Amino acid sequence: MDNAFAGDAYLKKASQIELLKDTAEALNDTSDIPSAMEAILSRLAQELGLQTAWVFRYDENYHAFVEVGASGLPPALAWDDEAALKTGWCECQNQFIQGELDRAINLVRCSRLRDVVGDTQGLLFHASIPLRSKGKPLGILNVASSGIDAFTPETLELLMTVGHQVAIAIDRASILFEERMRSKRFRALSELAGVLVGEFDQHRLHQIAIEGFIHKLGYEAAGVTVRADEDQPPRTLVFVIDKKSGRSEYAYDSKSPAPLLPESERLFLSDARSALTQPIGHSNVHVRVESSLAHSFHETDVELLTAFAWLLHAADETIRLHEYAVANAKWAERRQLAADLHDSVSQRLFSASLLAQTAGMLAAKSDEESMSEVARVTARVQKLIVQSQHEMRLWIDALHPDEERTWLEQLGDRIEPLMHQSSPRVTLSIAPQVPKHLPLLVEKALLHVADEALHNALRHAQAKMVRVSVRFILDRLCLTVSDDGVGMSARDAQDTHRRYGLVTMTERMQSVNGQLLIQSHTGCGTTIVAQICLNFLEAKKV
Repeated sequence: MDNAFAGDAYLKKASQIELLKDTAEALNDTSDIPSAMEAILSRLAQELGLQTAWVFRYDENYHAFVEVGASGLPPALAWDDEAALKTGWCECQNQFIQGELDRAINLVRCSRLRDVVGDTQGLLFHASIPLRSKGKPLGILNVASSGIDAFTPETLELLMTVGHQVAIAIDRASILFEERMRSKRFRALSELAGVLVGEFDQHRLHQIAIEGFIHKLGYEAAGVTVRADEDQPPRTLVFVIDKKSGRSEYAYDSKSPAPLLPESERLFLSDARSALTQPIGHSNVHVRVESSLAHSFHETDVELLTAFAWLLHAADETIRLHEYAVANAKWAERRQLAADLHDSVSQRLFSASLLAQTAGMLAAKSDEESMSEVARVTARVQKLIVQSQHEMRLWIDALHPDEERTWLEQLGDRIEPLMHQSSPRVTLSIAPQVPKHLPLLVEKALLHVADEALHNALRHAQAKMVRVSVRFILDRLCLTVSDDGVGMSARDAQDTHRRYGLVTMTERMQSVNGQLLIQSHTGCGTTIVAQICLNFLEAKKV
């Protein structure tokens, strides 16, 4: 009899050892909590008749339960993505947090099984086993089966040993998970650095950076603040809130929520319970993250925020260097401009001044030869002044680019001041179908023709009316400047002032495959038409 009893005990012990061996081998092949539950449940079911197992994983950094893994749940607990296990309060969690769950126990009154609605498959209570590794709290293993009134002390001791194995597996899985997440988040941060390249507006850069930081790294609220004085609260420059991006958890006791941060420290979230701040470089500007959950940030978050702060510092420094380079380029451009004006326009005007003095001295002699020389010198002075005017107009066009305004708006800007004078009267008409955008060279050529034609009409034509129009004639875009002035004879066309203007207008239109047409007779006014074929432009992509 004693031998039979001893034999049964030996076989039972051997079976338990085999269970622990199989469990250890199975857990070695798992890398997450659900697969760990699947691995142990099949073995516990065979040895102890268990049908359900679930684990609450506890994160000591967050001071909260952050994950649930389960196997063999009844429909009432499995429904809606295990919502019954992920919400609310229960006795085993409370005992774990209070430090009272230090061994495997029978939990006769399970609040979750008692309050859940639906089919529990006869489950009324469960055994709870604390999971710890090297004194580190890792969570709770719960096991249950219908038809079992209570687990014997021997069974609880076996479950405690299984719990040690599960704790080691969970600890390993948690470390692996955290390292994967850390690598993923730092990789996302490096991708964010690429997004910021080429952005030279600081406010916009901070806005893009904060939005990317929240969405890529999963924070609830983040922003940039500045503190001008240590005695004053920080001022928010940029902030973004995205409740969907923050981490989720369920508290072990919803009846005792963590306290809010002091009001002065809730810069972004009205319900902020934790925050983390890092300076951007060595300045008084900081980057800050906030969470509505308590204990939401730990070592990895500090590393990420520090790296992000230095990333912003580098981006800000790039903007500063860019602005410095632009300022230097402007200074160098101004020096070059001054030198060019001195070498060209200034020299011409100086020459014109000397020639004018010479003309004055010759005019004082009053003889026929001197007066002929005066006429020659005066013509030379006029030519120098016209050249200087033309070059100054080119400089003005270069220094005041109008890329942001359409060529029609630029044309209106030129003519609008002239429309307020009484004589000559200037009008502008533009057909509705005229395109607002043309190739840049074509726009510049048309505007030059308008400038030169208006200049000639106002200075030489003695007109009472000057009309400017832009319209279509067949497939041609036509810019027309006409006046009712004295007109031009063939002799007038050889005049130095007019000839130079006509030449430059003709050359401008020819450079864009256009034409310049001139109609004029003495006493009948002048009409200048600059025309270009739009179909040709489309074909040649001028």
